[in-house]
Amino acid sequence: MKYSQFNPTPYESHMLVYGRIERGSEVLDIGCAAGYFAKKLKEKQCRVWGIDSDKQSAQIAQKYCQKVIVADLEQIKKLPFRKKFDYILLLDILEHLENPPSVLNLIKPCLESTGKVIVSVPNIAFLSVRLALLFGNFNYQKLGILDENHLHFYTKKTFQKLLKDSGFKIEEIEASSGFSQITKIGKYLNHIPKYWQYKITRLRDTLLAYQFIAVCTLT
Repeated sequence: MKYSQFNPTPYESHMLVYGRIERGSEVLDIGCAAGYFAKKLKEKQCRVWGIDSDKQSAQIAQKYCQKVIVADLEQIKKLPFRKKFDYILLLDILEHLENPPSVLNLIKPCLESTGKVIVSVPNIAFLSVRLALLFGNFNYQKLGILDENHLHFYTKKTFQKLLKDSGFKIEEIEASSGFSQITKIGKYLNHIPKYWQYKITRLRDTLLAYQFIAVCTLT
């Protein structure tokens, strides 16, 4: 299982998402993996439901969720939940799907009228990727922006377009810091305090963001 731990590093994607979820909320975690995010959300007295295509991961996630459904999102026409949620999470999911707009449409009936969808994707225009392309390199990896299982790649602009074209209003878009991931010099840049890494990233997010996080409502 690739994704099994919550990353508590300040100003990186997990903590940026966690900070935007209100205490006591009811949350649907799409692609919940082993339930690492649900486990963290229990600290805020949130109740979490999950859905994942991997049966082994779903069994582990069941310890932290109210209920976990094993399903392939692209093979179902309706989510198997009779309730609506305050938040629906799609964290590092869209880039793995063949048809991301279909899944974005699939979740709409499960969102409360005042609810929010929080979506994160890697930034393909991140500095290290640009530098690699400059020298003619585009090498897939086991994890990260160039994960070998990614089917789609997003810049800030194309990510925003996907969400808007799918009927969502973007209330906020965040940028997680990726200083430690910058090729060759990341270990030196990582000595900069996390707060300042985040502030610098925000100034040039299209270049320095490792991931983009959008907080959306229905239009």
